[in-house]
Amino acid sequence: MKKLLYVIIFLSVLTIGTSAIAAEASTAEVMGMFLLVLVGLVVVIALYILPSIIAFKRMHKNRMAILCLDLLTAWSFLGWVACVVWAFTDNCEEEIANGIIK
Repeated sequence: MKKLLYVIIFLSVLTIGTSAIAAEASTAEVMGMFLLVLVGLVVVIALYILPSIIAFKRMHKNRMAILCLDLLTAWSFLGWVACVVWAFTDNCEEEIANGIIK
């Protein structure tokens, strides 16, 4: 999760830099920087909740527990990896309903 921290720091510096440059930059440049920061935040948030997205897509029985654990511990790399592993375990309602798992 050090990479996540580096991305957040980079985006923060970029946002501060955007304010400082805004006086000298054109509107298009400022909007481009804002869009870059916005896209970066969306990507970081999507990666943060990726285990929950996987659990909900797979109809995991414990998807709400995975979501809670993901929101509380995904900031640490080990918590995020634990959520990903748990989300990929074979405990899905769809597979049980279709008779794949007996």
